[in-house]
Amino acid sequence: MLVTVTTDEVTQVRELGGTSNYVSHNPLEAHVGLGSTAVASVTVRWPDGTTTTLDAVEADQLLTISQP
Repeated sequence: MLVTVTTDEVTQVRELGGTSNYVSHNPLEAHVGLGSTAVASVTVRWPDGTTTTLDAVEADQLLTISQP
């Protein structure tokens, strides 16, 4: 899945796959630093091509986004 976080100043993209490595597993989480920005838009593109978009997401929080 592809997570895109957009602010007025920058767009950041994280690819999350949940694939396994030797004696480990890549996490299905992304940490995004927003600097001094207080609000962002978050878009998740799911493996089946559908998208989930959250607008005006406030900084400094943990979000759990599930595919509908």
